[in-house]
Amino acid sequence: ASRLVAERLHRTISGQPISTSAGDLPVTVSVGLASPVSLDAQLEPLLNRADEALYVAKRSGRNQVATA
Repeated sequence: ASRLVAERLHRTISGQPISTSAGDLPVTVSVGLASPVSLDAQLEPLLNRADEALYVAKRSGRNQVATA
């Protein structure tokens, strides 16, 4: 479910350039997703995995969703 939300957010943001006085400015978004390993998982490792996934998305060409 979170992947679908992230993909929809990505499509919405990426498809809407911002108008400026210099012309339209394209917008991109890279998203990193992570799910807790267990119900009692700590927040910091979860955020670290999401951050790692974000950098995977950026290294893979940006403007995409990556999952840890």
